[in-house]
Amino acid sequence: MANLHITEKNYDDALQIYNKTLEKNPNSMVALKGVMDATTAQGKPENGIKILKKLKKKHPESINPTLILSASHLKNREYDDAIQYAQQASKLKPDNQKINHLLATTYYLKSTSLIAEKDVPGALKFVRKAHKKSPNSIPILLANIKLEMQSNNKALGEKIAQKFIQNNPENHQGFEILGDIQIRQSRFIEAVENLEKAWAISQNHLLGMKLFRAKNALRQDDDSLKHLQQWATNSDDDPERQFTLAMAYQESQQPAKAIEQYEAVLQRKPDHVVSLNNLAWLYQEAGHEDAERLAKKASELAPKSAAVIDTYGWILVLQDKNDAGIKVLKRALELAPKNKYIIQHLAEAQAK
Repeated sequence: MANLHITEKNYDDALQIYNKTLEKNPNSMVALKGVMDATTAQGKPENGIKILKKLKKKHPESINPTLILSASHLKNREYDDAIQYAQQASKLKPDNQKINHLLATTYYLKSTSLIAEKDVPGALKFVRKAHKKSPNSIPILLANIKLEMQSNNKALGEKIAQKFIQNNPENHQGFEILGDIQIRQSRFIEAVENLEKAWAISQNHLLGMKLFRAKNALRQDDDSLKHLQQWATNSDDDPERQFTLAMAYQESQQPAKAIEQYEAVLQRKPDHVVSLNNLAWLYQEAGHEDAERLAKKASELAPKSAAVIDTYGWILVLQDKNDAGIKVLKRALELAPKNKYIIQHLAEAQAK
């Protein structure tokens, strides 16, 4: 009956039924969630929080009000309150896996919020707590490794990665992140070995470029592109694979081959912004008449990308359209006022 009242938007009637249910059974998950759903639908979720807090105070042994309070605060990104209630629930049932998972989630999301605030020490503190509560969670474990590395705890980060691989040998992410660690330490031989293991399990653009660049660092020029060439050949109708190969050719100073691959991408995805941008620049270097057209199209598709706008502006300048180029470069600088390349391009254009 209460659900019917909510469907018909009779929220006060629904709340009366839910409150009567909770008087008899303060642990009723249906009624607890119903209270939050009804008060949220009224635009007054704080009223639901008040009801649950009173219920929790009256029945401290009832765990579900505490769980719903934690989940509600979590939904509102009120992480400190969510953590507080999850911790209280964990004390009531310390061995409950679902509760420990909730607590780990609150710690993890608190950590991500601190990362956004550039508080790495604070983020590391909470992600370690999350990992302790949920050691098999892949997102939490990987976040822990990354934060350990950012905090210069390289040995610990590598140890966690190794343990992850041991427990998850079929997951490419462990090998990939171990390769990342080794690249940061210029241990390219080991990095290539682990990135190749990751590539054998799963292939994607980012991993493919990491392996290519690690091989390049070892001057494995003949071998660095083979995995990408084979990957692209195995699926001629996948533009993302051709795009990855195009980028690798461009970085390898093979412009003709890069142009061929970018053109193939654009045949299938004519609005692929990065391909348009990169091909425009390669065309400009080759003296191709379509350089400006492609750069302009890319800038129209990505008006908030400083790098794309910079390419268009600089191509205009190089084609002796200085006034138009300066105007575009100023727009790029507004988007990225500290970008040294845009500053340099604009200065050179204004000096002409």
